[in-house]
Amino acid sequence: MKINQELSDKYAIGISLLCTFNCLFLPSILILSSSYLAAQIDTELVHGLILLIAIPLSIFALSLGLKNHNEKSVFFLGLFGLSLMAGGFLFGSIVGEFGEKFLTFFGSLVVVFAHYKNYKACRAQDCDCHDKTAI
Repeated sequence: MKINQELSDKYAIGISLLCTFNCLFLPSILILSSSYLAAQIDTELVHGLILLIAIPLSIFALSLGLKNHNEKSVFFLGLFGLSLMAGGFLFGSIVGEFGEKFLTFFGSLVVVFAHYKNYKACRAQDCDCHDKTAI
């Protein structure tokens, strides 16, 4: 299977949404579950692992988009969102829990929006990197 811009954008959107889910809902789920489960899951580790997947995948998809349609603003918007997500992870102890969640959540939304714009720009160019029958 060839990994193209469309597929990598979709995967990157999913990973960014997973990061948002982890940040916003996993702590609540752990609190509502047994305390044993809550003690076993390191949410910072999960956040870091998601970022390890999200950053290279997003950069790959956005780079393909830049090559296909040359929309620099979309590329840099995605990098800005990734920077916010990484900043939330790296500086969470400095900005506090609210700051970490805000940076991660807002960064994830920016990344999702950038990948959506990347996908739409590719479709508008009618390049051969996507399925012609997909909507």
